[in-house]
Amino acid sequence: MCKNSKWAYLVSSMEHATPDDFSDEKHLHRFCKEAACSFFDQFGLISHQINSYNEFVDNGIQRIVDSIGAVDVDPEYDPSKKRGHGWRHARVTFGKVKLGEPTMWTDRQDTGEEALKLSPKHSRLQNMTYACKMTVKVNVQVYTEELLKSDKSKTGKEQYNSNSLHDVTRKIVIGSIPVMVKSKLCRLHQLKKSDCPFDIGGYFIIKGMEKFSVSKKLFYRVGVGNGALDRCSSGRRKVQPQQPVEEEEDLLSSSFSCLNPSASQPSSSDV
Repeated sequence: MCKNSKWAYLVSSMEHATPDDFSDEKHLHRFCKEAACSFFDQFGLISHQINSYNEFVDNGIQRIVDSIGAVDVDPEYDPSKKRGHGWRHARVTFGKVKLGEPTMWTDRQDTGEEALKLSPKHSRLQNMTYACKMTVKVNVQVYTEELLKSDKSKTGKEQYNSNSLHDVTRKIVIGSIPVMVKSKLCRLHQLKKSDCPFDIGGYFIIKGMEKFSVSKKLFYRVGVGNGALDRCSSGRRKVQPQQPVEEEEDLLSSSFSCLNPSASQPSSSDV
């Protein structure tokens, strides 16, 4: 039985199980062991990290760019800069975002090419950031406005007619974004043989150092009872919250830690 069908079979059996099916302790222990092994064989230990990053590069970045909307640039209304066509306005609109493959910029005199393919192994050895460039389609429209109707005395509004002077659309590289190892942007994605068969991915390479994200969530329990109630000087009662008693992994806070064993002092900084 393959990994996918085994996990699906275990899930189906769990949904149709009754309390009597798990009355035997040995059977329950064997079932939990098989379910845990099949889950990690199919999804891995950090699949949630890779899936979250893939969702971000597929839809999250585009939603952020779309939320910016059109950027209007108004003239300074300096009489010395006014031309025959009138005051010039501009509108900048951001469109489709495209992420390329991880590359490194080189000198054409040495290699004859402007960019070369970059792999996680090269990033570690040369102390580089494993990243890819981000290209955005930008539309710039330059226009003038001609007053058609003014009704400020009644409605306080004016009607203008826009005359387009220039309308240019180009693809512009606006920056780079770190690539998570084994994500869909990584060169090791869907390769049968990678740098290391034990490398499960889910981390970044920043200036040659491997960085990963640690997620934690703190739960605060407030206990109200005779032991948590004290008498104040005024005779009233106050409630003292207890200390955090439980931790659970979540995506509320993250910290980056160094994985490189060759580093003398691992770095850690909260985000």
